[in-house]
Amino acid sequence: MSYDDVEILGMIGTADASETRAGDGAVIDPDYTIRFARAHEDGGFDRVLIGYGSGWPEGSQVAAAVAAHTERLGLLVAHRPGVVHPTLASRMFTTLDQFSGGRVALNIVTGSTDVEQRREGDFLPHDERYARTDEYLQILRAAWDTTGPRDFSGGYYRFEGFHPQVQPHEGRHLELFFGGSSLAAYSVGARHADTYMLWGEPLRETAEQIATVADRAVAAGRDRRPRISVSFRPILGPTDDAAWERAHRILDTITTGVGGAHNLRANQLHPRGADPQNAGSQRLLAVAEKGELHDRCLWTPTAKAVGGGGNSTALVGSPETVAAALLDYIEIGVDTVLIRGYDPLQDAIDYGRDLLPLVRQELAHRKATRPDRAAVQSRARLPIPQPGAGMTRPPIVAVQTDVPELAAFADTVAQLIDDITDERALTTAIRDELAAVLATGFDLPADKTRPDPDHYVMYPLHVAPDGAFSIASAVWSVGQGTPVHGHETWGVVGIHRGTEVETRFRKPSAENVPLVEAGTSEWTTGQVTVCCTTDDDVHQVRCGGDEPVIGIHVYGADIGTLPRRSYNPETGAVHWFTSAWAAGASE
Repeated sequence: MSYDDVEILGMIGTADASETRAGDGAVIDPDYTIRFARAHEDGGFDRVLIGYGSGWPEGSQVAAAVAAHTERLGLLVAHRPGVVHPTLASRMFTTLDQFSGGRVALNIVTGSTDVEQRREGDFLPHDERYARTDEYLQILRAAWDTTGPRDFSGGYYRFEGFHPQVQPHEGRHLELFFGGSSLAAYSVGARHADTYMLWGEPLRETAEQIATVADRAVAAGRDRRPRISVSFRPILGPTDDAAWERAHRILDTITTGVGGAHNLRANQLHPRGADPQNAGSQRLLAVAEKGELHDRCLWTPTAKAVGGGGNSTALVGSPETVAAALLDYIEIGVDTVLIRGYDPLQDAIDYGRDLLPLVRQELAHRKATRPDRAAVQSRARLPIPQPGAGMTRPPIVAVQTDVPELAAFADTVAQLIDDITDERALTTAIRDELAAVLATGFDLPADKTRPDPDHYVMYPLHVAPDGAFSIASAVWSVGQGTPVHGHETWGVVGIHRGTEVETRFRKPSAENVPLVEAGTSEWTTGQVTVCCTTDDDVHQVRCGGDEPVIGIHVYGADIGTLPRRSYNPETGAVHWFTSAWAAGASE
């Protein structure tokens, strides 16, 4: 997958209402619907999702209206198998595709709850609904991709002599998006979907779902897995602090039920106050139980407030922070992100103005300076880099920690390295394990926390015999910091005590190119971050408080002997160094 394959989707409704906006009671406001769609087109979105509910406006008609008032915006129409016969559905959507100039795709929504299904006369149990969807999608795909009359005899549908005469626009491949997190959903979606849609979970859980879909695709005989889409509710502010203030106001509004008619409509799909039937909502609530904040800025109280109903986890922060979070998902294999706001129209405008340009700019930068994403995602353990010219690498000396908590953690890291081949998934798993270890409040030996008055120091806590990974205690005294440098490997950092400030830089495409800052983050006691990856690892770290900072650093190599690049940020000049255990950074 290339970085220029990434798509950004929005979602439109037919009236100005949301969980935080009461609306005026109208179900369809044509002028608002068109303004909403045009805001997405003007903002640079690739497609918009048009949702489905048993009593909602019919999606293909909404799509037809939007198509008549936009020029390039893709139309992703949610569709529930079993409500109409697939022979009719195949013609409905190819007809719409012809009139829209090839802009239609389907989002297959097999069902949410038994109650919602029965509103439209569907009394099949959960797994049978997916078995019926399997037949349904076989029929659609054949109607769109082949010509001539055909018969079909299955467990749910039967016909003879069906001869579809309306094909997709200019013979193109009409795409199928598919959602669901149950075992039955994975099997059917992995077999038929062009894009598999997930709700926003933490990176680790998302990577696990991607792996499940990939495994099911292989089992279905596919050469490659479907593309992956993940959905979020970004809450932006001019600064991170302003975004968090806004997020808490939104949560207060959701819990007071200001959304009125919208919440009543949503409650038909995802009833509040009852345990959800669908696996996706169950997963969101399980994530919320683990904690309110995950990874860079994924926030779960909004999902918990609506009972895990639908796309309801938020990304909270400045445009720069949320863009970085979206890119984190792209790096673990996500191909499409769907974003929608709580102030739907204005948020779509803000996303197009403030957020999408940052994401697109960084995607273009990564495309120009990195291998394709498939190469990045397929490797976790890379060959250890060779030293820079004129350097010799010191021998690797194995170290075993005598801190019980860290010894157990080292065993876990070794196992994770053996089990996980994707670098992003690996570092996410190690990050979560390190956070749990720090939460125990373990003590470090005094000789592993002693600052040096002249420079920062790194003490080895554990070094694998083969140099596959190392765990260090890194100590900065007040005012100390590292040079701007790369690691040539992945790294995860947790703060044992104090405050660490990291300034990131875009990795230059060549030597002697001045570096461009890409943001600054602050990490305090107990917080953990993936500090570097093999292909995006240029930063500077310094003490950020009025006392020394002690960090637990985990790297995919023996960091005390690994040759690394140091950069002059003003000129881009590069020279090589090794940290040298317990001796600071030295040439």
